[in-house]
Amino acid sequence: MLILATLSISICVLAAAAQEPAVTRGEALEHLLTRVPPVYPPLARQARIMGSVQLTLSIDEKGNVTDVKVDSGHPMLTGSAVDAARQWKFRPFTADDEPVEVTAAVLINFTLNYSPEDLERGFQTDYPYQMKVARLEFSKGTPEQLSEAALDSAKALEIAHAAHRHPDGEARAQLLLARVHQAQAKDATKDFENALQLFREAEVQGKITDSDKDLADARFYAGENYFHSENFAAAEPPLQLALQTWITWGSVPFPERGAQIARAASMLAAANIQLGHPKAAEESCRVLKRYKKYLHGLELDQAMQACVWSR
Repeated sequence: MLILATLSISICVLAAAAQEPAVTRGEALEHLLTRVPPVYPPLARQARIMGSVQLTLSIDEKGNVTDVKVDSGHPMLTGSAVDAARQWKFRPFTADDEPVEVTAAVLINFTLNYSPEDLERGFQTDYPYQMKVARLEFSKGTPEQLSEAALDSAKALEIAHAAHRHPDGEARAQLLLARVHQAQAKDATKDFENALQLFREAEVQGKITDSDKDLADARFYAGENYFHSENFAAAEPPLQLALQTWITWGSVPFPERGAQIARAASMLAAANIQLGHPKAAEESCRVLKRYKKYLHGLELDQAMQACVWSR
């Protein structure tokens, strides 16, 4: 498979440092004599990692790069960018006709060009692998494994997005990434919103139906995220839709799903109490009472508390 890597480099304006004045973009470009392109890291190419690396260069009176600071960029790309920038050569900068040291912000872009066939092939082969690994890492739940799960689910999302025709694949990867961020105690609200939007697109395109398992899960976890943020108005609709989907399936195939239904009903009851909807809260409590056998101990006591308040 032929893969072409393209590397674009631009020089940006940097706010003045204490000792080394910054140069304008135009000045830096005019003074650049030797620009060594970075080598695309093989592992980054294999993992289809693309993006920009921003560096701050310190340039001495002779135009040599004396220091390179990484401001931002993917860890798998920064080393190559730094190695290349250290070899750059500039015509000396002057102030009052005297050579001076300066700083310049440099942006190096790493992109890969694939044919549509390559991208589709990557989705069919690499996407399932990345999702499988990410789910396994997520299930282990340690801080290190969650970090790995975030990277792998993000890679799966990039692969599905690049293939263009798979909003359902994007949605499932985005949902997993949202759950990882939630487990890391990060603000996952935007992640869940993106996941629900992608699921809607997949539904419109006929890739999934309204009873899709992952769509119901996305609604539940998004609603749970809103609920714990005390955004009860936003929590109610997705929790209600998730609950309706699960109940229409009929019998509960495994205890975990029964517990999930009970949790959704409990949060719905509490949310509707907060929203001043007592009848809706009572209906949620009726569902909770049917499924409360799947909860135990303190979790059961806390879930039933919402129904005590609704009386």
